[in-house]
Amino acid sequence: FPYTTLFRSVQLILSFSTRIENRELIKQKYINIGGRHMTLVAGIIFIVFGFISRKYPPSINNVIGYKSPLAMKNQGTWDVAQKHSGFILMIFGVFIGIFGIWSIIQPMAINKEKIQLLLIIVSAVAVIAIEEIHLMRVFHMDGSRKS
Repeated sequence: FPYTTLFRSVQLILSFSTRIENRELIKQKYINIGGRHMTLVAGIIFIVFGFISRKYPPSINNVIGYKSPLAMKNQGTWDVAQKHSGFILMIFGVFIGIFGIWSIIQPMAINKEKIQLLLIIVSAVAVIAIEEIHLMRVFHMDGSRKS
């Protein structure tokens, strides 16, 4: 899978959620953004990164943006990938955020942290799959636009 800011966001959430084991320390020293707030925070991150990627797409680089071999063929493929992936990120961000609000209002009887984490990971993989399918429909593998 290509490395994206999305993966970095998921890695940040995953690393934070592993630190939630010692809940008393976190409740004493930090704001608890894990647990029932995890999907709400992830939804906000998805929406913010999606908006930035869509409105202010960066030029081709190895640091930020949606990066895949097809997306980095030329500036045209890069621009389409950034704008479309930003839109998809915002859609999934809204979906995840709604689930996050629902999980705060209506607590689940089962382990909701694991379900929320699974939803975030599935959403990240779905964004990549949708974006790659879109790029393959719009561009040839050499980066030229299909007619």
